[in-house]
Amino acid sequence: MHHQFSRHAWRHRQWWRLNYNPSHGTNEQGLYGVNRIAQVNGPDIEYFLGDALGTVRQLADMTGTVTLARNYDPYGQVLSSTGTSNTPYGFTGEYKTVTRD
Repeated sequence: MHHQFSRHAWRHRQWWRLNYNPSHGTNEQGLYGVNRIAQVNGPDIEYFLGDALGTVRQLADMTGTVTLARNYDPYGQVLSSTGTSNTPYGFTGEYKTVTRD
């Protein structure tokens, strides 16, 4: 049985969380303040741009370029998703396992 776990670390005067999911072999890091601020994708940091519900609408890289844009219906189903990035966080900021083709 595989278990996902999280570890928190105080680095560079900020809280970071490392998630590891052995069934998918994925490591994810995130930057947190009051809410989730950014995710680490390899050498890149991508910032969450959300709405009032905490829904991830866009991700932007360190230059401000939008790398992911999503639209949802009122029930949380993704209507469209464009860009080169991906995140397991979606409607109302909930974690959802990312499937890879």
